[in-house]
Amino acid sequence: MGRIKKGDFKKPVIFTSEQLIEHCRAYSLTAGEYALPPELSFSDKVLTARGRAEWIMRRDEKWALLRPLTSADLIEQYLFGDGINCEILAEVDSGGWANKSAYYRELNRYIALGMTKNALLPVGLKHIGTNSQFAQRTKRGRKPRFTEKQTRGICEADKKNILAVINVFKSAKRKFSIHNAYELFDAKYQRTEMLRDLGDGTQHSILVPYAKSDCISYDQFYYHFRRLINPETLAKVQHGHLKYAKDIAPRTGSARDGVLGATHRYEVDATILDIYVAYPYEAGLSVGRPVLYLVIDVQSSMIVGMYLGFSGPDWAGVVQALANACLDKVEFARRYGVNIANDDWPAHHIPNEITIDNGREYKDCLISSALKSLLGIKAVNLAAAYRGDCKGTVERKFGIVNDNLIHHLPGAIFKQQERTESHPSNDATYTYQQVVGILIHEIIYQNKSADRLKRLGFKAAIDGCETNPEAIYLHSVQNDMAGGRPTTAEDQARVFWAFLPEEEATVTDHGINFGGLEYISDHPILISMFKSAAKKRVKIPIKRLKDYVNHIWHCSDDGEFIRLELKMINNDSRYVCQPWEIAEHRLFEEKSITHDAKDKERYLRAERDTKIDALISNAADKSTFSTAKASTRKSMLPGIKLRKEEQQKQLREAEGAVLTRALMQPGDSQQERIADGDLYDIDSELF
Repeated sequence: MGRIKKGDFKKPVIFTSEQLIEHCRAYSLTAGEYALPPELSFSDKVLTARGRAEWIMRRDEKWALLRPLTSADLIEQYLFGDGINCEILAEVDSGGWANKSAYYRELNRYIALGMTKNALLPVGLKHIGTNSQFAQRTKRGRKPRFTEKQTRGICEADKKNILAVINVFKSAKRKFSIHNAYELFDAKYQRTEMLRDLGDGTQHSILVPYAKSDCISYDQFYYHFRRLINPETLAKVQHGHLKYAKDIAPRTGSARDGVLGATHRYEVDATILDIYVAYPYEAGLSVGRPVLYLVIDVQSSMIVGMYLGFSGPDWAGVVQALANACLDKVEFARRYGVNIANDDWPAHHIPNEITIDNGREYKDCLISSALKSLLGIKAVNLAAAYRGDCKGTVERKFGIVNDNLIHHLPGAIFKQQERTESHPSNDATYTYQQVVGILIHEIIYQNKSADRLKRLGFKAAIDGCETNPEAIYLHSVQNDMAGGRPTTAEDQARVFWAFLPEEEATVTDHGINFGGLEYISDHPILISMFKSAAKKRVKIPIKRLKDYVNHIWHCSDDGEFIRLELKMINNDSRYVCQPWEIAEHRLFEEKSITHDAKDKERYLRAERDTKIDALISNAADKSTFSTAKASTRKSMLPGIKLRKEEQQKQLREAEGAVLTRALMQPGDSQQERIADGDLYDIDSELF
């Protein structure tokens, strides 16, 4: 077979059967076999064993850029339809190869060599060395300033190598400068490896630069580098694709693109609040800085849900906030001592779409069939990782909450901490419940007061709708979304079960144990489980709200949702109304408390035993009775009953004497009491 080089493969020509026959006749073509390079059928393991690890790296780099264009639909459109020029330009703009011809070249190669990933292997590299590196015609260029030790003119191969160096910086995410790029170019393309005989039968490999007359200078490299790369690509190489897309690339779109109205799309994100929360079980301690999760309606920018936790940001907090966004806020606020009406925070609708980060902290379990089957949520949109600008609506809310509220509270961090100043954690004043209550009031204030004139639609303007997020939200729900999908009381358990992660609890004969706490229910299904658990304990699936330990949820085999209540004696528990993070910390702390109590009990037991030993020793010294002898009797000692009755009689007489003295009135003589002793003889009454 012939060698495979770049540019050897053109776009396949489409023939009908008649056209193909005519073409063969015109050029006297005959049928035959074409042997593809054997490397195309090799596995990565075989290629690596044959020293082709670099081939695999190059192949994977190309495949990562070409893969979006290799779907069956796009291949068919490329070969038989109107082409895929728009799709290729989109890939170029997104930071792929610098020009579309590279995509066409590799796509043609991919199709011609069997549409496999190995079609992109640089099999032509095995022929390196058979031709001179500088056999190509060079460009004369301008005359150099120095006549001695001139460099050669630049050629097309050099330009391709310059582009290859650029791609190295793009893929490797290395710190970039043109000087560093030239050094890499010089090291890769302007030096050779030589073997030097050391005289003892061994050889030493050394790198030797080419003569200057066989190289291009830094000035030549710089000049052509700036001509070969456009400013957009250069910015991507210098700053990275993420930073470019986030902070540098021009934007003309909006987060509301494709949104039909309020409740159509919710955005959710998290941030660590700049405040330390007080520990409720001991004054002067703090549980750290909490993580605030906010859910925003994209159309109106209204805050529709929240969750305050101490872990993350992670997927567990996201699902808690999403569940809160779909539920009634009156009951939620009441948990934290905040009494509000339905009109204060009228956000209890199920969205059509959700947008979250595509970061590692968000698990795939959020994108589950439960969202569609139980709630009818149509899509979960994943923003690019570390691309907060893709959720700009919710990102801006964090700054408002921190600047307008949190930074003015005790225990807040709002400036660079000086070493000589007291750390803000020492000033932690507000407990978790108080911080959540403060945030609820702040959210209601923001929803009712923020100016969102730019989000006001045409019909809303005609109807005289106010420009705050809440007014826009309510107007859009009624007019654009036909009332939306409000969550009813019956839907509450369904929302929990759709969003929250599934966990396991243990059924015992006296309750349900989960996370160190005990829950109870009078539901007949669970009552029957309690009875059977006396013989064998069983596991049941449950779901929980992480900000509230008072109850958890269980779904029975027939689909019935059952709420389990925290077991409390006399309506009191030291864990009641606490979030799970704080309750778990308290449970862990109680292990130390129990350990200390047991240690103290050991010392008290030793003290007790010492006193008992002393008492017995003193009694033995004063005793006139002889020590009992060892007995081999098998039956009970005789006379115990008679001796017991005699002992009781003596105790009654002693107790009667004490009672008589206590009832004796001042002035009464002892003789009178003796004479009338039968009036005060209460032994018969007592015994």
